[in-house]
Amino acid sequence: MSQCLPAWRDGRHWYFNIMSNSRPLSNREANAHSLAGLFTQRAVRDSPARLPRVQVPQLSESDHPGNPANFPLDTLTNEWVRGTVSLTRPSHPEDEDSIWLPKTQGEASDFVRTRWRGAHHPIS
Repeated sequence: MSQCLPAWRDGRHWYFNIMSNSRPLSNREANAHSLAGLFTQRAVRDSPARLPRVQVPQLSESDHPGNPANFPLDTLTNEWVRGTVSLTRPSHPEDEDSIWLPKTQGEASDFVRTRWRGAHHPIS
């Protein structure tokens, strides 16, 4: 006969208390401390009520090489720019044969946003 676990029902769902087995599966489980207390505590007793605020470093000036907007394009951003050009080319007849492509992260962000707005597509 199988062992029954204590259970209760809340609406359509059944909950089983697996922490209250009456018979341990092995000697290791028999000698182990119960974990039931971890799941029944209302609040952790030794945690602070409020965490201290972290100081966020200030960004470099917009023209400084250390500003993330001035970083060169990585592979992902380069593909993002080229994909945007490909998808929005029909709505940008001014492109014709040549198009200026951004070289930095900041330029790429502005470029893609402008392209999508010009293509009359929603952008967040």
